[in-house]
This record gives sequence, C-alpha cells and structure tokens, in this order.
Amino acid sequence: MDPISITVGVIGTAAVALHAVHRLIEFVEIIKGAPKAVSDILTDLKALAKLLEGLETTLSCTVTGTTEVQTRMLRLLDEPLQNCKQLVSDVRDKLSTFVEPLSSDKKRVKWKKSFGWYNRENEFTGLQKLLSSYKSSLEIALSAANLWVSNLFSLTLSH
Repeated sequence: MDPISITVGVIGTAAVALHAVHRLIEFVEIIKGAPKAVSDILTDLKALAKLLEGLETTLSCTVTGTTEVQTRMLRLLDEPLQNCKQLVSDVRDKLSTFVEPLSSDKKRVKWKKSFGWYNRENEFTGLQKLLSSYKSSLEIALSAANLWVSNLFSLTLSH
C-alpha cells in the first residue's frame, strides 16, 4: 500500500474514533444522576477528544512527503485508534443498559438505580483505566507525529 493511502486511512480512523468519542461524551452528559465512575469516564473522554483532535490536525499536515519510516509509524497508530474506537463503543453499549428516558425531558436520560450496577461498577473502573492507557499511547503517538511534522517543515524550508 502506498504511503499516502496509509496516511489517509489513519486520518480516517482517527476521524471515526473522534466522532465516536464525541457521541459518547454527548450521551454521558445527558445522564441525570450517574455515579462517580461514569463521571470519571467522562473526564477521560474529554481529554481523549482533545488528543484525537490534535492527532487528526497533525496527521492532516502529513499527507504529502511521507517516507517509509513515517509510513511504518502511521501503521503503528492504526491499532490503538481502532482499539480506542471499539472501547468507546463498548462503554456506550454497557452504559445504555443502566439508563432510561426521563418522562419529563425526552432529550435526557436518568440513571437506573439497580443492583446490577453494584456488580459491574468495577468493570467500568477497568474500562476507565483501559481508556487512560489508550490515551497515553495516543499522547506518545501525537508527540512523535508532531516531531515528524516539524521535521517535514524544516526539510521543506531547507530546500
């Protein structure tokens, strides 16, 4: 596969992951009475969204002038982005089982107080830790991508 196709593919994956994160943030924000574990996930999701926005912007600057080494680096980004997208989907699916519509406001949902939550709260804490580790991996990738873009610009300016 050529370097531009790989770059565009990773940018697309980052865009899809970012969209999924934004949708989950919107969903979590409309939950009335959510427990602390859910609000902790929201904090990490907002940080992840900022990170993905930065990564998407940085990668958009790299479509031309991609070298083989940079292409390999981009391939390394694809799996963490796919994992991130899948985790966000899993969190939404799991959260959906604990909410119900508010009768007074169709755009909001309320947290169902159920015994099932107490059995699964640790699962959500684990998901939050996993989300944090994905965020850390993507922070490292963003730093590398920023370094790469800086290098591309300095090479362009020197020619």
